[in-house]
Amino acid sequence: MIKCYFIGEGSDIDDVKKLVEKHPFAELIDDHGTGQPVLEEIFAKKPQVLFVDFAMRKTIKKVLARLMQFSAIIYMSVTPSDAFEAFEDGAIDYMSYPVRSKRFEVCMSKIVRLSLNRTSFLQEVPEHGLDSFFINVDAKGKTELLINSNEILMIEAIENHILLTMVEGRKHICFNTMKEMEEYLPNYLIRVHKSFIINYRKVSEVKGPLLTLKGNTQKIPIGVTYRKAFTEKKNEMTIGKKNVKRF
Repeated sequence: MIKCYFIGEGSDIDDVKKLVEKHPFAELIDDHGTGQPVLEEIFAKKPQVLFVDFAMRKTIKKVLARLMQFSAIIYMSVTPSDAFEAFEDGAIDYMSYPVRSKRFEVCMSKIVRLSLNRTSFLQEVPEHGLDSFFINVDAKGKTELLINSNEILMIEAIENHILLTMVEGRKHICFNTMKEMEEYLPNYLIRVHKSFIINYRKVSEVKGPLLTLKGNTQKIPIGVTYRKAFTEKKNEMTIGKKNVKRF
């Protein structure tokens, strides 16, 4: 089943929801009205397709830029001329209100084809996390960069963005949140502090509440909230009953 989420409200939106509910390969998992959506709440639902009222595009553009990394976007509006901007924004389809059943079937056929072709944003996030993913490296969401998860050394929260430090030393600023990273990354990338996610396979030393990663001299704090989970990870790689300080 393809998980569908709606952003927008009104009778036209309600009609499309009914079409989703009747479709054999679609599932309506939730919706959001006209207010500013909470990114974390939508991510928790793991929607594969977002049906978005085009009138909300500008007010939620930053949220959509982040969601677009994992969900297909379909815009809908009363103005057919909005289609050009919809596709410019990266939507996979555009539908004009009122959406007729035949037009909806065309849209769903496209989504099903993409799903069968295993297009990345239509795959459910596996339990072990994403092996690779795209990040937005500019605030407008126009430039995307493919990141391999196993090449990440650490992730640091800095004000309104995050900094990815790669194993070989490269650094990338992106505009996702730490919560998003926790949700979608493999389980060897763990949060050890409110401001740090680290690749625990790259830990070289643990000294009290601080740890060091291979090839990096920075001392990373282990927050009280995350200490128990980190210790459990560390103990998985400890021989016998004694605590070994190397991974």
